[in-house]
Amino acid sequence: MRKDSVRMVVGGYEFTEIQSMELVSDLYKPAGSFRMDLGQRAQALAGQACAVWINDRLEFTGIIDRLSQSQEKPSRSWAIAGRSLVGLIEDTYLTSWATPPTTLKAAADLWLSKIPYIQDKKWEVVGPDAPRSAGRVDVGDTVFKALNDMAQNRGKLFWSEANGDLVFGPAAGPGEPDFVLLGKNVQRRQMTEAVSRLHSEIILVSDSEAGHKMQKVSNPSVALRKPFVAAYNGADSDGLLKQANEYLRQEKMGALQLEYLVSGFSTGSKNWRVNARVAVDDEEFGLRDTYLVTRRVFSLDRNGGSTTALSFAPILAESVFKASPKPRRKDVF
Repeated sequence: MRKDSVRMVVGGYEFTEIQSMELVSDLYKPAGSFRMDLGQRAQALAGQACAVWINDRLEFTGIIDRLSQSQEKPSRSWAIAGRSLVGLIEDTYLTSWATPPTTLKAAADLWLSKIPYIQDKKWEVVGPDAPRSAGRVDVGDTVFKALNDMAQNRGKLFWSEANGDLVFGPAAGPGEPDFVLLGKNVQRRQMTEAVSRLHSEIILVSDSEAGHKMQKVSNPSVALRKPFVAAYNGADSDGLLKQANEYLRQEKMGALQLEYLVSGFSTGSKNWRVNARVAVDDEEFGLRDTYLVTRRVFSLDRNGGSTTALSFAPILAESVFKASPKPRRKDVF
C-alpha cells in the first residue's frame, strides 16, 4: 500500500490529519475540484484561498467553497471542499458588454485584474496573440466563457498552474515523454473506442458586422457523410478555421479514451500531472505509444492508501485507434 504525504495550507494553518481526499485536475475543465475529510477541526472559512501540497510539492491552489462537519458518537469529522482559483473566474460575470480588446492578453488584463485572488496571480499567452477583429460578449457571459472563447478562437486552451497562475496555450504536442506507464504497474484499466460522435466535416459559421463567414475542415477517416454545423459568431476567418480544427481535434481525442488506475501519486519521483506526455507500454491492450494526460484524480484513504486515476488521449489526435498490437521495440523508451 502506497503512502504519500499530503497537507493543506489555509492562511496560517496547516492540516496534515487528512482521513480521505479527492483532488481532480482536468485539462478541459480547469476549475477542477477537491474534497478533504479531516481528523481535526477545520480552522478555515468558506471563501478563503488554500494550497494543497503532495509529496512536498505544490499541486493545487484553490478556493474553499464549502465547509461541513458531522458527528456520529463517539467520532466527529470535518470536511473542506472547493475548486481551483479558476472557479472564481467561472463565477464572475461580465458587467460591461463593450467591444472586447483585440488581443487575448489585453482581454485578460481587463477582465482578470479585479477578481479576488486572481488579481494577485500572473497570466501569460503562449504563442501568437496578434490583434484580430474583436468578437462579441453578451449579457450573461462569464469572464471564463469570454476568455475561453477568445482562447479557442486562437487555437489555445485555458488552464491554471499549480500555484494559481493562468496560461493560455496549446496542449502538449509530440516530444519526449514526461512519464512512463508500464502495464505491470496498473491496478485497473479501461479503453473505450467510439465513433458515434465523429463527423465527416466540421462547418463553423460566423455572422458579424463584417458579414457572413464560413470555414470547413474534413475528417477523411469517417466513411459516412455526417457534417457537424455550429455558429461561432464574432470570429474572423482565421479564428473560425482554428476553432473548426479544435472541434475536430477534440472529436478525435474523444474517439479513443484510455483510463488507468495506478498506485500512489507519483512515478519516478515525479507527481502525475495533466497536459504532459506519457509513454504507455501496455501488453494487455496492445498499446505502445505516447499519449496526452488530460485528467488526473488523486485519491487518498488512510486505510486503503493513495491512488491516481489517469485519463489519456492521442497527442494532436493524428490517429484515432491505437489498439492494434505493435512490434515491440526495446529502444522506444
